[in-house]
Amino acid sequence: PRINNDGGPAFPRAGFYPDTSRGDRDEQRRLDRLAMKYLAAIDAGDFDALEALWADAEGDPAAVEMYHELNTILAAEEG
Repeated sequence: PRINNDGGPAFPRAGFYPDTSRGDRDEQRRLDRLAMKYLAAIDAGDFDALEALWADAEGDPAAVEMYHELNTILAAEEG
């Protein structure tokens, strides 16, 4: 997976997650784990894993939004 200079995932956090100022750290960790799985699947070219992640995201607007944002960021990197 792509990693930024501070060792975290290579995507911006601001506005990327639901409001965590109320202490919703579990949701942030859940989305972090999904993002790492998603990026690993993309890096590996594992389309079955990507399909499963998208299927699991049905009814999960936060995950769907995150996957779209990751795709936007990755497309800009390839630009």
